Amino acid sequence: MLNHLRWIHVLVASLMVAACSGGSAQQAPARIAPLVEVGPVVAADIAQTLSALGVLRAEEELILRPEIAGRVVRIGFAEGAQVKAGQLLVQLDDAALSASVAEAKASRDLARSDARRAQDLFAQDLLARSEMERLQSQVATHEANFARMQAQQVQSRLVAPFDGVVGLRQFSLGELVQPGQALVSLVSLAALKVDVPIAESDARLLKAGQAVAVIIPALENMQVSGVVQAVEPRLAEGSRALNVRVRLNNRDGRLQPGMTARVNVAVAKASSALWLPAQAVVARAGRFVVFRIDGEQAVAVNVETGARQNGQVQILSGLDVGDVVVMSGHNKLNRDQQPVRVVPLADTSSAES
Repeated sequence: MLNHLRWIHVLVASLMVAACSGGSAQQAPARIAPLVEVGPVVAADIAQTLSALGVLRAEEELILRPEIAGRVVRIGFAEGAQVKAGQLLVQLDDAALSASVAEAKASRDLARSDARRAQDLFAQDLLARSEMERLQSQVATHEANFARMQAQQVQSRLVAPFDGVVGLRQFSLGELVQPGQALVSLVSLAALKVDVPIAESDARLLKAGQAVAVIIPALENMQVSGVVQAVEPRLAEGSRALNVRVRLNNRDGRLQPGMTARVNVAVAKASSALWLPAQAVVARAGRFVVFRIDGEQAVAVNVETGARQNGQVQILSGLDVGDVVVMSGHNKLNRDQQPVRVVPLADTSSAES
């Protein structure tokens, strides 16, 4: 019986040794290197630009408001129509004002006549100087009253101060309007303007007369030319930004006030600079790295970056022209150096297959 148990223990031990030796003979499958998309570092001359968003506004616009009360007796425009500078838009009843002007004119003429007679009498020592001066003072008073009546009569005629398009009128014929009441809008669309904020550090790069490109997203990113009209002489207190006003022509009338506009200002040209797509540059532990392909390895290289625009990043140091770097697939790279399989960036279909 004891011999039988001894053989059982020997058999179990032999089986365990065989199992261990068989497992060690099987090799673990090799890990497949990750597949990444790569591309070369290129040199190019790309104009550096400042870009800012703003809203288009009419160069000239106003709300027509009367300065005096009066009844509307004539409307000289059609809603939405083009009007010329000096064109009569609204005529208020000026019958009473016309009578007041005539009365003031008669009083002024009489005062002038009295003053002339007084001058003759004074020259003959037949009138005291004080009386002559009193009559001359009356002339000045009546002339001022006449001018005031004329000004009020002019105020009864509301004319367009500039060429433009009138909006929807907010009054009716025969209505008694009051001073300051909003009657109709007038907008000049021949030229538009847009005010955009520029960072304090870039303020020195802009000046009046500088050409800019304006992109209108609402019109399928249509690009129009503009000119820096003026630069605010002081920075905004809250944002520390400099407001810049850009003027652009609207000859075809496609632009409208209220549209969003992106203003691009060319400020410098980077000569023979190295550029990479922004996705090729990875931020790691407070530094920027690019994975350069060395043989079959992707090696993390520290780089110094410069300008960023249009999805491109300028590389100031760390790489050379022609270096092949990882453009896509960084999420597969968890070490600063590791084997990779590569495929050209443009050949994405091959990568998937």
